[in-house]
Amino acid sequence: MGKLEETTYSGKKYHFRYYRKSKYHPFLVAIVTEESQEDGKIYLSGFNMTHSIEQVLKHPNKYIRISNPDPNDDSICFVYIEPIKNEPLKYFTRPIRKWDLSSEDILQIDRLVNKKLSE
Repeated sequence: MGKLEETTYSGKKYHFRYYRKSKYHPFLVAIVTEESQEDGKIYLSGFNMTHSIEQVLKHPNKYIRISNPDPNDDSICFVYIEPIKNEPLKYFTRPIRKWDLSSEDILQIDRLVNKKLSE
């Protein structure tokens, strides 16, 4: 697994992209590694997000609720706590503009990153 970046992406600690492999569900990018091993490619790690209450009810201990980062959407939002690690950049769209985590959610995600991605 790549190292945790100390710097932020465009002035933010976390950013969002759509994840092509999950049918374009939003993805919370928690770690950006610019080089992994010898290939020099960019890899992203983080957590899938969903609005699906049905999905959350199937495995309630696998999700945490956060405020919706999309300023144009007021529906509830959940983060799947099992990370996706070191996926090539080609599986993601460009960063989603104007999406932000609340300060309370940043604390939750910091704990999640420390627990799940720092292993």
